[in-house]
Amino acid sequence: NHEFVCLLRFICAVIMLILLISVLAFYMKCNDSKVTFRLYINTCINGLFIGSLGFFASGISENHVVGYMISASYFIMNLFLRNKFEKFDLFAMTGGHNEFKYMLLITALSLTVATFVVRCAVKTK
Repeated sequence: NHEFVCLLRFICAVIMLILLISVLAFYMKCNDSKVTFRLYINTCINGLFIGSLGFFASGISENHVVGYMISASYFIMNLFLRNKFEKFDLFAMTGGHNEFKYMLLITALSLTVATFVVRCAVKTK
């Protein structure tokens, strides 16, 4: 089943994302950086959101390149239009805003679920 394989790949990608961010955070902590748990969690949520955005675009369009383009475009737009994204700002932590990123997490989970729902609905047609 293709959807099951996609789910396994998504779970592996999330595990690798968390593992890589954990290694980086540990390295930064060992070098006297002020990495807090909230910064760590928000960084994981940012990565999950960008990945889910690309996953959704790729799943809907059935073209992997579109997924990469959407993720990269959002990241670049976020660099230059930071004040316009408000709750969806990836770089809010650089401005001292450390609040938990609920909207990004909810959107990431929603996009992931929507991708699987749409893919299953299209497959059954």
